[in-house]
Amino acid sequence: MDSHLSRPGPPLRALLPVRLIALGIVCGLAMAGLIARLAYLQLVIHPQLLQRSEGNRLRIVPIPASRGNVYDRKGRLLAGSRFSYSVTLHPTKLDKKSADEVYQRLEELLALPAEDIARKVAAAGFQSPYPIYLKRDVDDQTIAQLLENQTKFPGIGISQEAVRFYPHGRLAAHVLGYTGEITQKELETRAPKGYKSGDIMGKAGLERIYDETLRGQDGGTYMEVDARGRTIRQFKVEEPVQGTHLVLSVDFDLQKAAEKHLEGQKGAVIVMDVNTGEVLAMASKPDYDPNLFTGTISPKDWKEVQAQDHPFHNRALNAYPPGSTFKIVTTIAGAETGVVTPSSLWMSTGYLRIGGMVMHDHEAHGAVNIEQAFAYSVNTAYSEIGLRTGIGPIKLWADAFRLGTATGISLPGEADGHIPDRAWKKKYIKEDWYAGDSANSAIGQGFNQVTPLQAARMMVALGNGGDVLKPELVKSIRQPNGATKQMLKHEVQNHVTIKPLTMDMLNRGMIGSVKYGTSGILARPDIVVGAKTGTAQDPPRKDHAWMVALAPMHKPRIAIAVFVENGGWGASTAGPIAKTMIEVLIPPPKPPEAKKPVTP
Repeated sequence: MDSHLSRPGPPLRALLPVRLIALGIVCGLAMAGLIARLAYLQLVIHPQLLQRSEGNRLRIVPIPASRGNVYDRKGRLLAGSRFSYSVTLHPTKLDKKSADEVYQRLEELLALPAEDIARKVAAAGFQSPYPIYLKRDVDDQTIAQLLENQTKFPGIGISQEAVRFYPHGRLAAHVLGYTGEITQKELETRAPKGYKSGDIMGKAGLERIYDETLRGQDGGTYMEVDARGRTIRQFKVEEPVQGTHLVLSVDFDLQKAAEKHLEGQKGAVIVMDVNTGEVLAMASKPDYDPNLFTGTISPKDWKEVQAQDHPFHNRALNAYPPGSTFKIVTTIAGAETGVVTPSSLWMSTGYLRIGGMVMHDHEAHGAVNIEQAFAYSVNTAYSEIGLRTGIGPIKLWADAFRLGTATGISLPGEADGHIPDRAWKKKYIKEDWYAGDSANSAIGQGFNQVTPLQAARMMVALGNGGDVLKPELVKSIRQPNGATKQMLKHEVQNHVTIKPLTMDMLNRGMIGSVKYGTSGILARPDIVVGAKTGTAQDPPRKDHAWMVALAPMHKPRIAIAVFVENGGWGASTAGPIAKTMIEVLIPPPKPPEAKKPVTP
């Protein structure tokens, strides 16, 4: 017998602990799996099943909140609400097998693509207890057809809700903006704030920036329904809460006048209060009627809107070369560095050659001092000032007025613009700075880019003693009951300290421009107005037209900037608009009535 066959094995009691441990591990794993499964069912599957169950028996009919109103500074309504019909679809009442047929019928009646309806239902899910908005602001005839053919449109609901209404149509369209249904992309970022599919939100202008303030809080009617979708009971009603109101700084009459006189042109008009920074008017043309977007805009209306030249661009916030309005900055820079004095003289022969570049005047003015050079807008004189002063001080003073920097106004889409210097040109143009660049910048040409709103903000600072104020559109936020919730504070973005002698030279130039220079259209017998015209090249198109102004000069109240895109000469195109703005706010004296002859 082999010795290994007779070797005794391990005793049974020695193997028992090992087997028990193995059995314990197996049982433990089984128990862990069971617990995990139960947790999965409880935490993941159960809520889904519960949602499906509740979706089958719970129906929520939303009661949308009315948006807050928007008023002008005197309480006149600019944006409100009106009631209209909306068509909704309850997914739980749809039969998946016949859903496509229903979508096709709805396409014919509502002029909505069937695939868009299917996409909305798929996104919400057939078990969603919430109705899906298909179309808002539906006409009475379509509503009547739906009611007469209810059996063909299972799940369709008709509700009456408040929709946005702009009583004055296009007036202040770029300030107010418009509303529309939230998109899936917008929902991804706004869902945590309580937004849901089908919600209406601001898409542009103040409607967008102040959307959370204006939108209010939706209510809803909670109903229990049976398997066929019939109402068993209504067990809860949450009333909607209207959004808060905005009171703007805009003056209705001034805004209306600005838009009327800008009609048919491309451009912008801004009028500001020099002491507060409040925007009294902001007009931009071409524009659009925000009422078109309240419901579903028709292809015809959309085509007409798009046929215009960028009607959604707020030209008050777009950047353009400032032309001779920039001579205000050059005057200050030259005077503060000692290059310009009251006794300085320049000889205007009609042109000035700088290297291979020739600067032209409208005419030869002969010897001119700084007041005359400003009033007549003598390019050759200001080119010489630019050459002697250098781009450094010019850039420094432009920066002090925050030219080339967005104002921070509560509107979307504001451009910065830029005031170039050596470093800027090297970085963006990849070229050195030449003498001609300094001459060009001094007269507001070359690479200079500012917005009309920035130009108005500069005039505000000149009118109030140096405070660069943030332009404000909203004066206050009010509760639906009329109580003031918040008063907006005025923000000083910078303070510009200018020597009295410099301001005296500049003021004389602006007054001279109106009395005998290029801004003569603003001359009035009752008040003194200061202004500067501007004509900025835009080859191969016509020049841009500018005018900036302060009134009255003894104690300025208003600052004005008018820009007309490809408008030609500033005095003839922008001037009449600026004149009207001043006349609306400071009416000229009425002529004395003719005395009636005395009858003997």
